[in-house]
Parts: sequence; C-alpha cells; structure tokens
Amino acid sequence: MTTPATLSDARIGQIAIIVHDVPRAARFYRDALGLRFLFEAPPKMAFLDCGGVRLMLSLPETRELDHPSSILYFRLGRSSALGASRSPRSRTSSRGSRITTSGSPSSATRRGTSSRS
Repeated sequence: MTTPATLSDARIGQIAIIVHDVPRAARFYRDALGLRFLFEAPPKMAFLDCGGVRLMLSLPETRELDHPSSILYFRLGRSSALGASRSPRSRTSSRGSRITTSGSPSSATRRGTSSRS
C-alpha cells in the first residue's frame, strides 16, 4: 500500500537560507545564536546544526532565488509516494510553493515564494 502524496509525516532535514555574506552569517548563527558549526564549502556555503536539522547558508544560485525566503528540505519515508520516484519531478501547491522530489527516496525540496515583488 502506498502512502498518499503528502508531507504530513515528513521531517525537515535541512533549511537553506539565502545570504549575501556567508562568513558573516555563519558567525552570527554560530556565535550569537549558539548553533554548532558543521562545515563550509567556501565561498558559497556554510552548514550548521540546529537540534538535528541542518542549516545551509548559501549565496543565491540565481536571481529568481535572491529574495528573503527559505528553502526547506524534507526527509521522506521510503513508502511515501512523493519520495518513491527515481526521477526528479515538480508540482506547485495551491499556495504557490513548488515541491520538487529528487532521485533520492529520502529527500524532497519545498521552495516557498516571496510576497515581495
């Protein structure tokens, strides 16, 4: 039996936050907020741990993604209909968020949209 294609039982595995100064943002999350620094991939990314959820600080990949928003990466069970696909696919929710599943049965991405123009 296949689980319905929802995220109701998924767990957040990673949150991507777009920043314009990765070292400065990493210092803030580490020093001011006390998150555990994991590793960096200079000059574009740094990773921290927030209670078992990985926080990815990164430069915007494209102009489309350069806005105040976060990208949530969900951990899906193997029986989830969203995670069962071996090929990438996307769909848009009724609220405008794009949900993309990758070839990995344990991950999916939900990209929020900004209310700013």
